[in-house]
Amino acid sequence: MRFNKFVAPLVAVILSLPAMASGDHAGGHGAAANPHAGHDMQAMTLGQAGQSAAATRTIRIDADDSMRFTPDRVEVKQGETVRFIVTNKGQTKHEFALGTKEMLAEHAKQMQSNPGMAHGDMPAMGMLTLAPGESKTLVWRFTRTGEIQFGCNVPGHYPTMTGTLKVVS
Repeated sequence: MRFNKFVAPLVAVILSLPAMASGDHAGGHGAAANPHAGHDMQAMTLGQAGQSAAATRTIRIDADDSMRFTPDRVEVKQGETVRFIVTNKGQTKHEFALGTKEMLAEHAKQMQSNPGMAHGDMPAMGMLTLAPGESKTLVWRFTRTGEIQFGCNVPGHYPTMTGTLKVVS
C-alpha cells in the first residue's frame, strides 16, 4: 500500500507532461510539488532558449545591491536571438529570470516562504542564479511581440529588482 501512495502522484505527473509541454496546464509556476513547474511556459510566452551561434546581438545587464538592473528596460525584435551577459556587481546573490509579472511575483512569494530554496541555473526556462561578482550568459530567441519582465526573486529583492523587456515587430 505504501508503494501505491507514491506511485499514483508520480503517474499523474508523468501523464500531465504532454499538457505541460504544450502550455495547456493550469497549475503554472505555483505547483506545490515543483515551485518552478510552468516557469518555462510563462517565460516562453514570447520566446524560448536560443542557440549561442544564432545570437545576433549581445545585451549586458548588471545586477547590484541597490536592487536594480542596469539597464532596466530592453527592447528586442521579434525573431531575434539575443545573448544576455548578466553580471552580479553586488555582494549578495541575485537572479535574472524572464517571465510575466504574475509568474515572477509568484516565484518571489515562494522564495520568501522558503528562503532556503535553492536552484541552479535553468537557461532553458530563462533563469540564472549569480553569486557575487559572477557573470553568466543566457541566450533567448524572441518569437512573439509583447512585453515581459526580468526580475530577481531572491527573498526581499522582488518587486524592486525588475526590468521590462519589450519585443517589437
